[in-house]
Amino acid sequence: MIHSSLTTTLAARASRRPAVLARMAAVGVLAAMATACDTVSDMTGPSYPYEGTTWVVEDIDGQGVVDFAQTRIGFADDGRVNGNGGCNTFFGSYQIEEGVVRFSPMATTQMLCEPAVSDQEAAFMNALDRVEAIRVEEGIMYMDDADGGTVVRLWEVEEVEE
Repeated sequence: MIHSSLTTTLAARASRRPAVLARMAAVGVLAAMATACDTVSDMTGPSYPYEGTTWVVEDIDGQGVVDFAQTRIGFADDGRVNGNGGCNTFFGSYQIEEGVVRFSPMATTQMLCEPAVSDQEAAFMNALDRVEAIRVEEGIMYMDDADGGTVVRLWEVEEVEE
């Protein structure tokens, strides 16, 4: 009877170990993100016309997106951005210099996602690297590359609570 009870206790502890390790990893990621926040804030510039707006991605490189994933980006005060790729959250900054828009490398959480959502998040992050101009026409935001081609199309939404 004691052997059975000890085995059950050890099995219960072992089954909790992955959850504990996952929580420890999440704390580490959040600490790294907080540190990154100090460095990306230095990249901000003087003009942030999208401050206080949140946008949901409609397509990336002319391809539709997974609707339920709701990839979105919010433009906060002082050139900061944050959002959700559909599974993972991210944050960083953007700056506008001589009419050219640049996004900092984004800090992200690293949760395991459905493959289609992971692919969409990766495509969105890669697209942000290519953005050089942002324009808004009739409530639609277009993020364009250096050649003027639209890499991301978004529509404005009310602020989303996480």
